[in-house]
Amino acid sequence: MRKTGALALAAALTLSACQDVPGMQNDQQAGGLLGGAAGAIAGGLLGSSFGGNGALIAGVLGSVGGYLLGSAIGAHLDQADRQRAEAATTQALAEPVPPGETGQPVGWNSDHNSGINGSAQVVGVQPQADGGQCRDVSEIAYINGEQTRQTSRYCRGPSGAWTKQS
Repeated sequence: MRKTGALALAAALTLSACQDVPGMQNDQQAGGLLGGAAGAIAGGLLGSSFGGNGALIAGVLGSVGGYLLGSAIGAHLDQADRQRAEAATTQALAEPVPPGETGQPVGWNSDHNSGINGSAQVVGVQPQADGGQCRDVSEIAYINGEQTRQTSRYCRGPSGAWTKQS
């Protein structure tokens, strides 16, 4: 029953990320911020039902996924392609990248549309006073020959989870 409730809440939060936010000037930014927050909460709830590090891992994946769902890139991709883009961003964030350097690009390809592919790459690393770290990630999608690029900032706090920043 606990898993069913968590799944229902996750679905509701994910769908609510698609709603407009009054006062926000950029609908894609609003969608990305709401999606990231909803994804982190939903992922954490789902992951906690599996025990261990499940909440942390699912929270990170949910945050990245939720942000992409509501952002510029996510607006042009179907669910399967968004999942591939999310996995590339998560992998890019997991790679060790010293401050002042850039990470290796992590590519992804659509499994059902040869005109869609992309990559994620850490392009900036900023140590934080609390011992955490922030990273700027360049996320690129090629959709039928047209490039869509966004740079997103993710910060990792004491818990070790990466979260999308505004």
